Amino acid sequence: MAEKLLELKNVSKVFRIGGMLSRKKILATDNVSLSIDAGEPVILSIVGESGCGKTTIGKMIVGLLTPSSGQIFYNGSDITA
Repeated sequence: MAEKLLELKNVSKVFRIGGMLSRKKILATDNVSLSIDAGEPVILSIVGESGCGKTTIGKMIVGLLTPSSGQIFYNGSDITA
């Protein structure tokens, strides 16, 4: 089994907006899983319609956002912890 460079396991992000009485939840990403093997270079494209969570996934991978659930591993280390 090849070693993983990057692995997302069941990653979800929920944004909560509004005040205390009118609080709403917006599900930006739901249960996203992907992996990239270490070793050979690879080009990965995340495509989809506007508002489907592409930027949110990227921000979670680089650490600008914290996932609401799931785990992100980089070189075998859990970077969500």
